[in-house]
Amino acid sequence: MSRKATESGTVMFSDGIKVQVDDVSKEFTITLSTHFDIDEIQAVILLCSFLYNEGLSLNGSSSDKSLLEELITAIMPFYYSEQLFVLHTLIPLFCAQQNSADLTHPIESENLPRIIPDGRAFTEELINEYLRKTSEGIPHNFSRDPRAASRWAKQNCKEQLGHA
Repeated sequence: MSRKATESGTVMFSDGIKVQVDDVSKEFTITLSTHFDIDEIQAVILLCSFLYNEGLSLNGSSSDKSLLEELITAIMPFYYSEQLFVLHTLIPLFCAQQNSADLTHPIESENLPRIIPDGRAFTEELINEYLRKTSEGIPHNFSRDPRAASRWAKQNCKEQLGHA
């Protein structure tokens, strides 16, 4: 369904915002989705967030393949850091919600269920993802690039440990 939405040229995010996706963005989105093994709508969000926060300065390679490789190289550090920021945000929220003595406990208790309606299911999913990552081999698309494989392995460890 996400691929169909992306190809239609209009993507609706879960918060109801609609984004127009032009032909170049569609190609970038599909490349990001494939490379990072994420849903196409998540790839649109990643691309929009990256362009808004970092901007894009590519060398303007002569081939489409080189341009797509430049995009991946440019966006990879941003993508990895965003994954860690999510962990850095959620962990303190969970801790404050569980500790009634914490000054922010009332705020967290009220707002965290809005962000994560089913905390138990979310936690189980997170644990299952960690367990999957501990036994995961290097993705095929990194097997020919030792530096990319090394970055991926380091990121995998950082995510499992929950720190930068």
